[in-house]
Amino acid sequence: MDQGVQILGSDGRVRQFWKAGEKIHALAHDPNDGLYLAIEERGGRCLKSGIKFLPAKFGPDASITDIAPTRDGSAFVADSGNRVTWKLSSAGRVVNRITSEGRSFRVSKTAFPVYWTGSRLLVGETASHRVLELDGEGNRIRSWGNRNRRANGFSGCCNPVALACNADGEVITAERGILWLGPTFWPIPYETVSGGF
Repeated sequence: MDQGVQILGSDGRVRQFWKAGEKIHALAHDPNDGLYLAIEERGGRCLKSGIKFLPAKFGPDASITDIAPTRDGSAFVADSGNRVTWKLSSAGRVVNRITSEGRSFRVSKTAFPVYWTGSRLLVGETASHRVLELDGEGNRIRSWGNRNRRANGFSGCCNPVALACNADGEVITAERGILWLGPTFWPIPYETVSGGF
């Protein structure tokens, strides 16, 4: 559905639908069985009663590309327009502006992925062809990747475009048309999320 979010049953039928009224840029399932969504300049939660937009204001240049919810109800929001990641409280208010070591993240307008592992934030700095591992306050722990066609780097423009983590703590990245698991020597703490709608 255009400008909406729907949940489908195993039979393919719509079980629930929310109308956003604008183009949706990101959608994320939170560990507490909720849904976050983002349109160009703001985020919201899908509730049974409808979409509740969050009070956070990201500014006129904002372009939300990804959301990483946490178990405590807070969330990290990737904003490629301002080239920062915002940390939101469980009430949806901005509590931290995360940058890359004091400067804006080097990202493309359309690809700026973030992923919360349960204890660490993964950020795809797409114009630098690398993944940053940060703590919950945005302090850098380490990074890896470069521009090349081997498994320890990223080819093409503006990669990786998506991030995830499996139960063994391995980081999964996606490039345009390429999916790989790695590096296996970089396990990180991972929070298992289960449940459904």
